[in-house]
Amino acid sequence: MPRARFSLASTPTPRTYPCFAARRKLYWGHYRVLIDIEDPATRQSLELEADRKGWKTADLERRVRALNAIDVTPGKAAAVGDGTAPPKPLVPKRGTVGMFRVTTDPAMPGLAVDLGFTCYVSLPAATKLTDWSD
Repeated sequence: MPRARFSLASTPTPRTYPCFAARRKLYWGHYRVLIDIEDPATRQSLELEADRKGWKTADLERRVRALNAIDVTPGKAAAVGDGTAPPKPLVPKRGTVGMFRVTTDPAMPGLAVDLGFTCYVSLPAATKLTDWSD
């Protein structure tokens, strides 16, 4: 289950499930899913429902995803009138074209083009740095 953001303030603590040994109705996987739910009442109701209905961890994950699902169809928020607009899609931005660095890579003999992210392309042995000077 993907998390939107991590912060120390929102990190669940052992106090989320005090006296865990006495509560051992479900498996660890269930509690791993439940510990991410911030609202204690929702967490407890899902815990009881999972125990009563004998849900597997995957069933509980589906239920939590259904509870956290947000309808982002265009115009839906405006029609409801809750004052929130649907999120805009991200627009990719191109980087600077022609941005590279010629360097020596210890793993390769001679010169190499540093493409970033530890990705290098070796240059022919006859290449000199003066070939790119303006």
